[in-house]
Amino acid sequence: GLHEDLNRIKVKPYVPDDETLERLEEHEQAEKSWQAYKARNDSIIVDLVHGQLKSTLVCPVCAKVSIKFDPFCFLSVPLPPKEKVRQVVTLIFNTKRRWAK
Repeated sequence: GLHEDLNRIKVKPYVPDDETLERLEEHEQAEKSWQAYKARNDSIIVDLVHGQLKSTLVCPVCAKVSIKFDPFCFLSVPLPPKEKVRQVVTLIFNTKRRWAK
């Protein structure tokens, strides 16, 4: 897509999953995750419309909390139901079939 065409990273480095992230503070996890993403994806599209989502999972057995930060490009936004709008338009013609002013 457009992002790939404009990507400033021409040779994408291998970025392994960093399993030490869970030991860091949340803001540090978010920053390192974003840096890893930007190491392979750096375009004006990323600058303007990409972002990061935080996912939190809690194990129901041991109560271990797992936090992950994932990049996104699109978010679903619910739209309200379409309202019906009724509008009356009156057109007035003159005898020479031109629009009246």
